Amino acid sequence: MTNEFDFDAMPSTLILAVQDGMPAGSGAVGAQATQGTVGADGSTTTAAPAGGMSSMFNVVMFGVIGIMIFSMFFGGRKEKKKRAAMLSGLKRHDRVRMAGGLIGSVVEVKPDLVVVKIDENSNVRATFTRGAVEAVLTEAAVSTNDDSAKPD
Repeated sequence: MTNEFDFDAMPSTLILAVQDGMPAGSGAVGAQATQGTVGADGSTTTAAPAGGMSSMFNVVMFGVIGIMIFSMFFGGRKEKKKRAAMLSGLKRHDRVRMAGGLIGSVVEVKPDLVVVKIDENSNVRATFTRGAVEAVLTEAAVSTNDDSAKPD
């Protein structure tokens, strides 16, 4: 009986599990599988894994990022238009809610400022920027009859 081993009878490719120098079959979680070729002298050479999925991943990732950017820039357009229309339509006697939660009646409207009467009894007035108006609660009643404006 001879001690020679016939390398030609062995398969030419092996699947090796390698993770940070740990031997295959050590039970390491997350071991990477690489394909290796056994040479005639018994040494193994490993090949890099195929990267076919990385290009698909990049396409999907760029698509998701593109949808997020599109929704950030164009998603709030309707709300911005509605708010701009509300702020440009402010007039005297409108009942408004301010950003701090104060509720009052508009006394005077300036290009950048709004004067709001907060308390009717003590005639407390406060000046706010137009941007501080959160909502118009009730609009001013437009009187078409001059008799209703006269005191009794």
